[in-house]
Amino acid sequence: MIYGQNPLRVADGKRYRYLGCFYPEGYTSDDENVFLGPKQIEKVYHLGYKKK
Repeated sequence: MIYGQNPLRVADGKRYRYLGCFYPEGYTSDDENVFLGPKQIEKVYHLGYKKK
């Protein structure tokens, strides 16, 4: 599940496009964060809520 954009990963000093966590657990700790780029996302299941 993606829950952040443009995060800085302190361990390697790199900026990534997205910050995610495992679903359905959600955020549990900083050690469980997943840093992703657009090429690592194969399928989008839900875009979240949008204003009409």
